[in-house]
Amino acid sequence: MIQTSVRLMWLTLPPGVDRTLTPPQLRIAALLAPGVTVGADGVPAPGQAALADIPDLVDWPSTLASLRFTVEVATPRNCRTTRCGTRSTGP
Repeated sequence: MIQTSVRLMWLTLPPGVDRTLTPPQLRIAALLAPGVTVGADGVPAPGQAALADIPDLVDWPSTLASLRFTVEVATPRNCRTTRCGTRSTGP
């Protein structure tokens, strides 16, 4: 059996501030990118696996359909920590 490991990398970018809300809120764009390693003991074995060998990636949109996450931002001492809710966008 082919050994695979999946590593998820989160990238967040602050595209700006939503000033239509009171108080204004920081907006973020989040990207979740999977990275796959194929092989045993961390030794890559390129060309020996197919997408079917990695069930979580076969239907990536379905895998992420129930994903929810929270963003916590540390702020200066005179401000409170803010927790952001989830928001779905896309198809």
